[in-house]
Amino acid sequence: MNIRQPLSLKHPLVLAAGAAAAAAGAVLLYFSPPGRSWYLPPCPLHELTGLYCSGCGTTRSFYALLHGRFAEAATWNLLLYPALLLVALLLFRPRLALNRYLCVSVLAVILIYWVLRNLPWYPFTLLAPH
Repeated sequence: MNIRQPLSLKHPLVLAAGAAAAAAGAVLLYFSPPGRSWYLPPCPLHELTGLYCSGCGTTRSFYALLHGRFAEAATWNLLLYPALLLVALLLFRPRLALNRYLCVSVLAVILIYWVLRNLPWYPFTLLAPH
């Protein structure tokens, strides 16, 4: 009897599908300026409350990054670069995603960033997407 094993995240087909999806998303975003594309919706939290979530500006940040505007990418969402480093680290060390301290630390950074970017005083106003 042949029992099929589920595909692991390290399986070549899973890696190829993930890479293809990321590449397709990057190509689509490269040719679709945020704010002018109907299929790139605005942040629902910001639309409802006027507050910026931790992810607000990420699409615009990726768009700027894909066009080589690295400083502009940081002005839209400063967490983009640390998040990309973390994703790269987790691609090479996926077991780190199970580390309780790393997960709590990442969650704490996200929540602190969320609060700080909504404070109306300088220098915190620099954290808001602009």
